[in-house]
Amino acid sequence: MKKHKPKQDTRMKNQSDAVDAEVTDKLSDELEPDEQMDSDDQPQLSREQELEQQLADLESRYLRCQADYQNFQRRARQSEDEARKQASAGVIQTIIPVLDSFDMAFQHNTEDITVPQMLDGIRAIHAEFIRVLSVLGVSLISPEPDDSFDPACHQAMLHQQSDDIQPGHVVCALQVGYKLHDRVVRPAKVSVASGDEQED
Repeated sequence: MKKHKPKQDTRMKNQSDAVDAEVTDKLSDELEPDEQMDSDDQPQLSREQELEQQLADLESRYLRCQADYQNFQRRARQSEDEARKQASAGVIQTIIPVLDSFDMAFQHNTEDITVPQMLDGIRAIHAEFIRVLSVLGVSLISPEPDDSFDPACHQAMLHQQSDDIQPGHVVCALQVGYKLHDRVVRPAKVSVASGDEQED
């Protein structure tokens, strides 16, 4: 009896180990889906948090860009206003000497000035004013007789016959014009020689 007892104990131990292994496998199978679900849930939550953070960053950048753009517009308006004021101040400073010349002329006693002297003074002030305008980029449009009529710079006020002027050319300037650099501010008013077809 004592010789067979160890074999029985060994058999029972093997059966117990097999049962434990089977139970362990079943528990592993049952636990693996839960572990897998927990593993899937964790990245999903992290992804949502990452997207929320990216959205918050984008909103912050948008607000900063909007504020920067508004500040840029405000500074641009201020710069434009300042440039306009400086340009106006420059024009006024350039014209002031002409006004000074007028003031000096008004201070003279008219009883002591002859008409030719008065005309000379007016011509001097006119020349000074033309010089000031040239400094500001203004030039005269003063066509001479027999110059070609240019509708971009001349305004025909009347047509007249002329034996000395070619048809379609300027007979005389009735009023000078002005240009600011290359832009016509006011065209010169002229009379234009009429052609043979207009003589009848």
